[in-house]
Amino acid sequence: MRDYMVKLIVALGIFDYSHISLRYDGNMLSFEKKQMAATAHHITVSKTARYYTLGTLSAETKEIWIVIHGWAQLAEQFINDFSVLDSGERFIIAPEALNRFYLRAGKPEVGATWMTREDREVEMKDYVDYLNSVYDALSISQHQAKVVVLGFSQGVATLSRWVYRNERKIER
Repeated sequence: MRDYMVKLIVALGIFDYSHISLRYDGNMLSFEKKQMAATAHHITVSKTARYYTLGTLSAETKEIWIVIHGWAQLAEQFINDFSVLDSGERFIIAPEALNRFYLRAGKPEVGATWMTREDREVEMKDYVDYLNSVYDALSISQHQAKVVVLGFSQGVATLSRWVYRNERKIER
């Protein structure tokens, strides 16, 4: 009886038998879904990221500041706090974290984060590569200006990892 019922169910295409465990106790046929382990895969994709600047990068620039915002902030708002440093001799760059999210469900306010605990190593590699790309896109290494980095909250950990994992010129 059991073999007949299993063959009938499989033949009718009701269940994919390879993922289902069937049991017959003499009175009733029961089904249990077999647990399948998911396998994580990664691909590298191109993503458009934004950063903000204050001042003009020129031969007269004496300091280049790279400022990294904290969790739930946006670069545009963060860089405005540095406008008092815009003396004409400083160029300030505020990259924005790659992961934006709504601060509260159903509300329009958005913040950004550099990483979460989910897939940390990949997130860290991505933001290190991103910060290197910003640095290189602005040709910072070709300027004689002193490079200063400053982070706030989550931005401190982000900057620490970036400085540790690259060989670009940073004075302080």
